[in-house]
Amino acid sequence: DGSGVVFDKIDAVDHYYQFSDLFLYEFANKKAKRLTRGLRAREPVVSRDGKLIYFVQITPGGTRLARVSIGGEDANVIYQPEFAGARVSRPEVLSDNELIFAEKELNHSDVLKILDLTTGTVRVVLSDFRPVSSPRLTPDGLLFVSGKTGIDNVYLADAALTTARA
Repeated sequence: DGSGVVFDKIDAVDHYYQFSDLFLYEFANKKAKRLTRGLRAREPVVSRDGKLIYFVQITPGGTRLARVSIGGEDANVIYQPEFAGARVSRPEVLSDNELIFAEKELNHSDVLKILDLTTGTVRVVLSDFRPVSSPRLTPDGLLFVSGKTGIDNVYLADAALTTARA
C-alpha cells in the first residue's frame, strides 16, 4: 500500500552462522521490523492485496519458494523443485493467483515457470527463449532476460506469455 518496503538482510545468528531474513521498513516511524528469523529468506515480493510475502528460501543444496503473512506469521513452502540442487530465483506476482519465477534445472537449463497459487500446478512459459531469467512485471508487460542468441538481451513478452520481442 506504499506505507513501507519489504527487503531481505543478512544477519549473524551466532559466531558461526549468517542467515538472510525478511524485514519491513515502515516509512511512518522510520523503523525496520523483523518479519522472519532463521528462514534463510531472500528476494521478497508482496502480493497485490498486501497480505502475503512470497520469497526464495535457501535450503541445504538448493532453494524453494515460500510465503509468509505480512506480519511474519505462518511461513510455509509453496513450491519445491522436483530435483534437489535445482535453483529458483526472482519470484514475481503476475496476478492474484499466479507467481512467475526463474528456475535453473539440473541440466543447467534456465526456464521461467508459473505457479498457480490456487492449485499448486506449475507450467513452463517462453520456452523458445531458453535460457531465460530475471522476470519483472512492468506496466508494459513482462520483461525478462534471454540468452537464446548467445548474448543476454532484455525482452518484452506478449500478454499470453507465448512470444516476445527484444
